[in-house]
Amino acid sequence: MTGEDYSDIISLPHHESSVHPRMPLAQRAAQFAPFAALSGYDEAIAERARLTDNVVEDESKTGALNLKAQILRSRLSQHPALKVRYFRPDERKAGGKYVSVSGRLKDIDDVRRQFVIEEVTADDVVRVDVESIAEIEIL
Repeated sequence: MTGEDYSDIISLPHHESSVHPRMPLAQRAAQFAPFAALSGYDEAIAERARLTDNVVEDESKTGALNLKAQILRSRLSQHPALKVRYFRPDERKAGGKYVSVSGRLKDIDDVRRQFVIEEVTADDVVRVDVESIAEIEIL
């Protein structure tokens, strides 16, 4: 060699192996592709980034919600149409989200503290809207 300019080998033909065939370009590129060294890492990052709400505690609304529950109990045989907004805790992390459910009220379960439309715990309810408001002027 004559130094670092490679002038002695620059014009030589590219070496072709007689034992190993030339690798296709797709396979050559694949050997440099990234791999998942940490399985589940992307899912864990996505779960961590997923946002949840915190439950809003408002003691001033408790009395109003109790009054609405009493009125609804007196109208239970009419199965009034309701839209209930409640807090559903997240199963995997702290917090949760507010969910709205519409339907006809079938029952109010005092033991489990639930409005029976969908299993909605009364402790988590933040608002109750009665769709047929003409029959319940007080709400």
